[in-house]
Order: sequence, then structure tokens, then C-alpha cells
Amino acid sequence: MRQGWETELVNLRRRASILGILVVLVAFTRIGCTMDFSVTHTSAFSKTGGNEANETYVLMRGEIRPGDYNKLIRFSIDNNVDFLAYNFILESPGGDVAEALAIGRLLKSIYAQAIVGPRYGPCASACFIIFASAVDRVGVAGLVGIHRPYVAPERLRSLTVTEAEREETKVLLDAEKYLHTLRVPRAMVDQMFSLSSTDIHWLSDDELEQLGWRAPWYEELLVARCGLNTQKEKIALASEDPKAKEWLKHVASCASLLTAPEADKNLNAALMHFQAHAGVR
Repeated sequence: MRQGWETELVNLRRRASILGILVVLVAFTRIGCTMDFSVTHTSAFSKTGGNEANETYVLMRGEIRPGDYNKLIRFSIDNNVDFLAYNFILESPGGDVAEALAIGRLLKSIYAQAIVGPRYGPCASACFIIFASAVDRVGVAGLVGIHRPYVAPERLRSLTVTEAEREETKVLLDAEKYLHTLRVPRAMVDQMFSLSSTDIHWLSDDELEQLGWRAPWYEELLVARCGLNTQKEKIALASEDPKAKEWLKHVASCASLLTAPEADKNLNAALMHFQAHAGVR
């Protein structure tokens, strides 16, 4: 179970809702390095590089390459990092769509929060799939980008033309279906798949609002079980009233308690599956 993150969740959402910054970005290139995983004490919204909120995060940084899902699981095992204790900061230009789907499904299954903020940098292309998979999402306009995802070249090099077409078609159809399952707005999915993998569209505040801070089903669960009121939440985020802050913390704490049992079961299942197939003792 994530410990002591309710206050930081409130602070992150307040910063994201107030920030509204215009971010000037250098175009991404496919660099071929695998994603790096680490633990950081610096928030995605930190101005100083310090640990203002006394929180710890899992930082997922770099291009998504084949094998990164297993690398993420091994990172957890080798470093004794309990993914249920931390939220995830994303900084990636994208990469292999099949691997992003695997990582996204993991984050979805453990009811994780994904954060994209100015301290680290953008999340684009296949990284958007991971961002959208999280039940809680904190992002900033100009830092979350979409375009048509692609299959990593190393998956295609040994295939015939027919096999390559079949593989790419299958994986992209899987990605499109998955995004619809997440209830990402249809217009956003259509735009994503209409853009070349060398082009990009950075989501605006309005588009991030359409995507939602939370998965729709999760938001409705919090309305029913935790007393969430989205209009009240918007007002509370802009307020300095201690009662408003306490109410926000109550909703976040309630959400954590609700998801903890299934998150624990799903994470253990993922770890056991990895250990069984990788021969980890």
C-alpha cells in the first residue's frame, strides 16, 4: 500500500492545475537506449531538486525497448522496491508499443499513479499508453504527446515483408483496442493513429481535462465509495482552507485503502510469473 502520499497527491494536482505553462520542447529522436528505472526523492514539479514533500517515486526514464517490462520487474526484485509504496514519474520519448502495453497493463493492475511534470520532461508516443493506463494521472499541457506508436525495429529485422506487416498490424490494433478499453476519448485515439511516428501533437490543458485525472470507472468508484465530488475537488485544489485540504486527503486515503488488496494480489501474481519464467529463486 502506498504510504503517506495523500498530501503529495493534493500538492501535485494543485501544481498541475495552476501551472498551465507553455513548454518549449526539442523534437525527440529514437535513440536506441533501453528505459532506465530508479528511485528518486525529487518530485516532477520540484523547482529546487530537493525533496520538499518527503516523498519517493519510481522514475521511468528513456526510450521503451523490447525487454523493458522484464527489466522493470527485475528492478523491483533486485532492489527490493515495492511498487505499491510509490507513484511513478514518466519521462520518455516513447518506443516499442508492445512493451509499452505490457508496462501499462502492469501499472493499471496495481492502480498506480503516473506523473509527468517539468522537472524531468515529456512523455510521448508509446509513453502515452503507460500514462493513460494509470488510474490516477497528473500531467501538464505541452508535456504529454501523442502520435502513431510503432514496433521497435529489432522486432521486425528478422521478419519477411508479410510477417512484418502482420506483426505491426496486430500490435497497433491491440494498442488501439486497449486505448478504447481505457476510455481514452475516441477523437484523441483517432488523432494519435492519424499522425506519423515522426510527427507529434502535444496535449493541451483542455485535452488533458478530456482524458481525465482518473480512469472513468475509478472516478465513479470514488464518487460512490469515498465521497468524491469533482466540482468540489476543483474548488478545494485552489483553496488554502485547511478543511478543503483535509477533505482532499480523505478522498486520496480512501482510494488507497480501496485498491490496496487487489493491487497487492496483482503485483504478487506478476512477480511470481516473472520468477517462474526467469528462473529467479
